[in-house]
Amino acid sequence: MVKIVLGKGEDRRIRGGHPWVFSNEIREIQGERIAGAAAELFDTAGAFLGIGYYNPGSLIAFRLLSRERVDIDRPELYRERIVRAVTYRHSLYPGMTTYRAVYGEGDFLPGIVVDRYDDYLAVQLLTAGIDRRKEVLTGVLEEIFQPKGIIARNDMVVRGMEGLEQGVEVLAGNIPERIEIVEHGVRFHVDLRTGQKTGHFLDQKENHLGPARSGLWRSCRYVPRHLGACHDAHPGERRPERS
Repeated sequence: MVKIVLGKGEDRRIRGGHPWVFSNEIREIQGERIAGAAAELFDTAGAFLGIGYYNPGSLIAFRLLSRERVDIDRPELYRERIVRAVTYRHSLYPGMTTYRAVYGEGDFLPGIVVDRYDDYLAVQLLTAGIDRRKEVLTGVLEEIFQPKGIIARNDMVVRGMEGLEQGVEVLAGNIPERIEIVEHGVRFHVDLRTGQKTGHFLDQKENHLGPARSGLWRSCRYVPRHLGACHDAHPGERRPERS
């Protein structure tokens, strides 16, 4: 276990709720300096502040997972937090099966993005800490969602800042060339392998709802290709032309 000791006064932000420690705030590091290793954080007087991931090659040297001494390699930790995050999403979007299930620090899971596309999951592993625990996370996601396939869209430049390679990898099951999802009664064809982000802009649900309610999708004649998804008209309606 790595031990990180902060410099004098550098504990103010972490005590105030911030989940990161920058490399220039650290006074001392004890233990083997391995990217993604579990680390305990202390103030300059030796008081325990929390546990998280350590990366000696990143400006963000420490990412907080818990303010208690817990085992961050324990699947139950990730299961509990993912279930809590999904339960919250269901309260916002009852009955919807396409949504961002996990959003990093916002769900107390730094470096993890999980997007649910009905029977498929697209994940982004943005830090060395979670990349090192990829198998643990995959097992937990399979248990919770029982998906047909899980794909890691790790083709983001930000991974380079963590010393990680970029690429796309199928973690479990099979990922078809294109899948169909439904948002507010509108069907979208999504490319999970090469579409922007994880294939679709799931954070634009409310913006998609406006055209669905107004009927604009029915008359739309242009859908930008950069969205990574194209939409179909409602069942029985004329399919719009796409550029």
